[in-house]
Amino acid sequence: MRDQIQRAAVSVMSNIAEGFERGTKLEMLNFLFIARGSCGEVRAQLYVALDVGYLSEERFKSLKFRAEECSRMIYSFIQSLKVSRFQGLQYKQGRTEEQKKREEFDRQIREIVEKAREERRREGKI
Repeated sequence: MRDQIQRAAVSVMSNIAEGFERGTKLEMLNFLFIARGSCGEVRAQLYVALDVGYLSEERFKSLKFRAEECSRMIYSFIQSLKVSRFQGLQYKQGRTEEQKKREEFDRQIREIVEKAREERRREGKI
């Protein structure tokens, strides 16, 4: 059970990275949805672990909150990317242009993540 939860959690990060490296906005969005699905898988496994007595109620609530927070952050990222003008690195126009786009995309990711964290802080959830 622990290994299954760990694989699903690692899948979140891996799918975000793979989506980014695919080089297009649409593929990035697709992999973000897959990553969000992995957050749901983690939550489902946590419920099973609670039901069979592997987790205390307190530990379950803490871990479930983290998985839900991750899912909300990915959802915020998806919504921001949907309306973004960024099309992806595959539409590059040369080495220098590719680097600029990668830096801009990295900046957008940091901005979106920070905005989601700030929202959670304001809501008192972090």
